[in-house]
Amino acid sequence: MIDNTYKWYPIYTRSRAEKKTQLELNKKQITSYLPLKKTVKQWSDRKKIVEEPLLKSYLFIYISAKEYTEVLTTPGI
Repeated sequence: MIDNTYKWYPIYTRSRAEKKTQLELNKKQITSYLPLKKTVKQWSDRKKIVEEPLLKSYLFIYISAKEYTEVLTTPGI
């Protein structure tokens, strides 16, 4: 019997594809959480504030057991 209770799970994504993977999960209406931090990046000609993932290559999802295969078929995971 498949458990229908929802739980938070961490998932491992491709390198530097966390934001794109979160968008794909949102298209499938799967609740996800990506903690971001703002950092200042400096190039030779300018500085810019960018948002980077707090945990590289990880994303958190809130799913039940029956949605598990749907998540695994998402590009980037």
